[in-house]
Amino acid sequence: AIDAYTNAINLEPTSPSLRLTLGGVYFITNDYLSAANQFGQAIRLNTSYANAYYNLAQALIKLERFDDAKKAYETALNLVQKDSEDYKLLMEEIAKITSMSGAPDKTAQKPIFHLPPHT
Repeated sequence: AIDAYTNAINLEPTSPSLRLTLGGVYFITNDYLSAANQFGQAIRLNTSYANAYYNLAQALIKLERFDDAKKAYETALNLVQKDSEDYKLLMEEIAKITSMSGAPDKTAQKPIFHLPPHT
């Protein structure tokens, strides 16, 4: 699956959805660093892709990067409708991650991207 999505990305390099899907494949194989990098690339291609921010946060939690995960959740929150189920879910995730914040973030396996500025 990884090879197939990599080939598809080579054919369509500006597709954020292909990167999101490839990130999902990495995530389910427990390669959270590669997943986070793919989600970050999807975000760079479409800075209003709420699902990519959500998935990035999930990968960052697995990497114990709680403060960065919280920022990704907050960005996703600003991209979804306030009366949606997604908004409620994100509020719950932010509450959970807030209780985790303050724990030291891992430094060994940091994704090699930067989040766009939070607006």
